[in-house]
Amino acid sequence: MTYEKIVEKVTKIFAKAKVENKDTHIAYVVRVDGEGEGTFYIEIKDGSVNVAPYNYDGNNLYFATDSKVLFSILEEKTDIFTAYNEGKVYDVSADLSIFQALIDSKPKKASTKKASTTKKAATTKKATTAKKATAAKKTEAKADETKAATKKTATAKKATATKATATKKADAKADETKTATTKKATTAKKTTTKKTTK
Repeated sequence: MTYEKIVEKVTKIFAKAKVENKDTHIAYVVRVDGEGEGTFYIEIKDGSVNVAPYNYDGNNLYFATDSKVLFSILEEKTDIFTAYNEGKVYDVSADLSIFQALIDSKPKKASTKKASTTKKAATTKKATTAKKATAAKKTEAKADETKAATKKTATAKKATATKATATKKADAKADETKTATTKKATTAKKTTTKKTTK
């Protein structure tokens, strides 16, 4: 990445930056070493952030780093203190904590995150609704199956009861017939015995 591209990218990062305290005036000078080597400044003044491709002599903070670390810090992927402790930010002229005012001035990506979260919530809600609908259909199908099974069972019980009644009636008739036949036989035997006795 060239020096000009680095300055352009830093300018875009802070294009919509707003500082709540309009009286704040802080100038940061950043020296980029390695690819895109050069010095530029970032200034907070009159409630906005300005970036210019040159050194600012009346700066509040001066530090050096490479372009990758710089963008990692500006995009809040890396904390400036961590980068300093790891030796990736060096030649520091003042307390790095004043750099936080610059980071705080950047527009937050919360709206993108919020939209993403809302989209995820809507997707999750749709999925949950679909799952509930599918579960309801399954429950309804199971209820229908249970009703059908209950009906089958009731029909089978009724048929069994009818068969049992028919069997009882048949058994009763058979018993009657048997009793009648036994009576006839007994009566015939008695008659035969009487005739023989006379």
